[in-house]
Amino acid sequence: MSCTEADRAWAEWFARQLEEQGYRIPVRTGDAPQSEVPEPERTFAVKSADWELPDPPAVSLIELGDLSPAAAELLAMLAWMAYAPVPVDLFVNHPGSLPAGLAVAARDPRSWAETVDTLARLGFVRRTPTEVLIGHQLLLQSVRTCGPCRSVEVQTLLEADVPSRIVATPADWPRWQALLSHVLAVADHVENDPARCAAENSGWLVDRAATYLQVRGRHADAIHLFKRALAIIEGVHGPGSLAAASTLNNLGESLFEQDLSAEAIPVLKRSLAIHERADGEQISVAINLDNLAKAYVGQRRHTEAIPLMARAITIWEAALGPDHPDLGVSLHNLASIHNQTKRYDEAIPLLERALAIDVSAYGPDDVTVATSLDALGMSLRGSGRLLESVSLFERALSIYDAVYPTGHRHVAICLRHLAGAFTDLGRHDDARNATARARAIDDGAAS
Repeated sequence: MSCTEADRAWAEWFARQLEEQGYRIPVRTGDAPQSEVPEPERTFAVKSADWELPDPPAVSLIELGDLSPAAAELLAMLAWMAYAPVPVDLFVNHPGSLPAGLAVAARDPRSWAETVDTLARLGFVRRTPTEVLIGHQLLLQSVRTCGPCRSVEVQTLLEADVPSRIVATPADWPRWQALLSHVLAVADHVENDPARCAAENSGWLVDRAATYLQVRGRHADAIHLFKRALAIIEGVHGPGSLAAASTLNNLGESLFEQDLSAEAIPVLKRSLAIHERADGEQISVAINLDNLAKAYVGQRRHTEAIPLMARAITIWEAALGPDHPDLGVSLHNLASIHNQTKRYDEAIPLLERALAIDVSAYGPDDVTVATSLDALGMSLRGSGRLLESVSLFERALSIYDAVYPTGHRHVAICLRHLAGAFTDLGRHDDARNATARARAIDDGAAS
């Protein structure tokens, strides 16, 4: 093992872990004569970056296992996550998703405190009251090299914790942000070593992470991650599986939102074909039909989109009844086509019905209600009912501001719609103010 003199302590510690696994690991510094070291079968280079390395742990990994089996299990779990802080409550909230020895410690506050304290005291981790971080990337690599793969156990734990509903639940976004790097680490492990690391729901975790990136406006990153999720799912479940169909649908929707409708259409058609073979006229098919129709609209193929949306509405009503919120989504989407083709009188009753469904399902202050108010406002403006449209835009804006107090693209879009109605009414100062605020939100998002 080759190292600089400054890194020798870490190199010797790393070599010791491998020697305890039965390897012979000579260590030499970079300026040692080559003749002093026999020709190796494999060479490791240990080199820190420009920052100062902490001291290596006080005991070996085997000694840690003898001192505290639970601490050794926790360290092994951390090593198969990203080199980033891990929320402590990820473990204590889900003892049933942990290896047996660690689960016992996680269920008892005193035992858990002793477990984390052991790792911190011996130099394996750094900690705060709410987070724990493995001590150094060299340590992370040492544990991965010397121990069994724990990626599947990590996936089980993350699957138990990450919020599954993302799109309309901004209150859950901070949790996703805290765990995102660890889900991405899972994706890396599965792609690099699927035989050891792929699990039943590996692709689902990555798909959910992509959805989080999508709702946060990181569309290019989301598309890339959806494609990675799809490759993982196809490897685990097969290309014609329902799991693949679900991620194909999500990928197609993300492509559409990036104005890549031409790419989205074949992806969504493939998803629809899988769902139709498996499900018939079921809800999954309605979701596909909605998204495929929106992609056709993006290509200005309105005549192809309208029958798809009408079929989706029929499926929703038959499956869920006339007042289900998912039916409201399809009503909203069909009305959007009528708005784009200036058939406002056909759009207005659809949107009024969608709005009533949303208010009943979510309450008057939900972000979904704001979306319906904004869309209905556009239809009313198009039909010349300007004062009514302003009232709806302002109601939508008050909801958006409460949900997204630091600004969001939905706020900026609604402000521009309001500015257009103000302009039509001749209220030019109000229009300029709304436009300026929308521009400030856009500039903040870009920076």
